[in-house]
Formats: sequence, C-alpha cells, structure tokens
Amino acid sequence: MDTESDQSSAPEQSIVEIWTDGGCRPNPGPGGWGCCYALKV
Repeated sequence: MDTESDQSSAPEQSIVEIWTDGGCRPNPGPGGWGCCYALKV
C-alpha cells in the first residue's frame, strides 16, 4: 500500500454537519428519533 499517493488524493478539509431530534410520549415511554447529516467536501 502506497500511503504517500493515498494521502495526496484525500481532500484537504471536510466538514460534517449532523442534526438530531427525538421525543417520547409519555416520558419515559415509546419514542422516535431521527438524524440528518451532510458531508461537505
């Protein structure tokens, strides 16, 4: 494995954004959760 060429093809900076939300009714009780993520290269 040639690590020098592997590193040169990698992006210099990436940003990952993650949003989450969830809830239960009653609390504590059955619930639902979700997430959304974005990768900016």
